[in-house]
Amino acid sequence: MLILRCVCHALFPLALLLTLGGCQQGSPDTAAVQGIVTLDGHPVHGATITFIPSKPWNATLKSTTDASGQYQLTIKAFQSAELPGPYSVLIESTALLAEQKAEHILHGKDFPEHPIALPERFGTEGQLSAEIRRGQNQIDFRLMTR
Repeated sequence: MLILRCVCHALFPLALLLTLGGCQQGSPDTAAVQGIVTLDGHPVHGATITFIPSKPWNATLKSTTDASGQYQLTIKAFQSAELPGPYSVLIESTALLAEQKAEHILHGKDFPEHPIALPERFGTEGQLSAEIRRGQNQIDFRLMTR
């Protein structure tokens, strides 16, 4: 009984260390996705990007582009085991309306001088796709109107 107790006391810190070690940000089991969306070479501000998984058990991922067209997905560690794989991507945006510009000004947010509306075809499943892998993913979307 004493030997069993000593073994348990010795193994508990090791098990705790291994468990906590897997929760660190940036561990090999996590995946981060970032990129830029452009249309004809110009950054697209305020576009909603939706990653739709081909595997039904994976989560749908969403992000919005900033004034420079950049987006970033923050993925929780518990999601990362199911994350890698192919995704269909939808990108949707409309030009900023005068009311939205006023709202941006009131709240001190940046907005593009010439907002860009994306063609509807980029918001249709099957037009764009991406492969998300473990670790860092740089996925840029250089869209063209033609």
